[in-house]
Amino acid sequence: MSREVESASMTSLRHSMSSLAMPFGEAMESAEASDSVEPIEQSLRALRRHSLLSLAVVLAGAAFLAYSVYYSASRLRPLEQEVAKRTAELTSVSGQIEAKRRELAALQAKYDGLQAGIKDLGSGVHITPAQEVYEVRAFAQPLLAKTGGGDRYRFTVYVNAAPAVSNDIASVRYHIDHPSFTIQDYVATDPGAKFARSYVGWGCLDSVQVYIKTKAGQEREIEFNMCASLGPDWNANPV
Repeated sequence: MSREVESASMTSLRHSMSSLAMPFGEAMESAEASDSVEPIEQSLRALRRHSLLSLAVVLAGAAFLAYSVYYSASRLRPLEQEVAKRTAELTSVSGQIEAKRRELAALQAKYDGLQAGIKDLGSGVHITPAQEVYEVRAFAQPLLAKTGGGDRYRFTVYVNAAPAVSNDIASVRYHIDHPSFTIQDYVATDPGAKFARSYVGWGCLDSVQVYIKTKAGQEREIEFNMCASLGPDWNANPV
């Protein structure tokens, strides 16, 4: 009988201990759940802050891009138009310069051709690049006195030029490089007499260097064949 009572008491004690342990376990589980939720909420708050910061950066970038587009439209485009205009003007000027170069080359070729033709004729004509024309000419005037049985002549050399060109000449020097002449340089300064100088002799000279000096100080040289200027009858009788 006493054993049954003791067994019943032990059973009752276990039920009491179980009922006391159950609320304590539930409290422990509730505290653990609360501890695990709080870090998640903190992470969510941090994520929200980062999202807002990223959104602000994106908005700032969009604003900068919009300003860049506005600047390009309002400032750069007029500059591009001005550059295009200047480029077109330079292209046009370059074309004009090239056309003038071709024209100048054609004129130079024409000038060289004329100079070559003049030299072939031996006429003593000289054309400057400024289209100034100098023509050296000669004539022979027979004299009555004779030397060694031959006829004597007064040979005259002069420069024929337009009045405007002639008035710009300061002096003309005729250089005669021949052993029979004691005086080899003859200088003329009178434009009214066409800068003429003369010598007396029996023959012409096939080479006379003519130096024309302008009032500006420029000097032009012409090689003159007096015999060719006098005509074919004199070519066989040079000095």
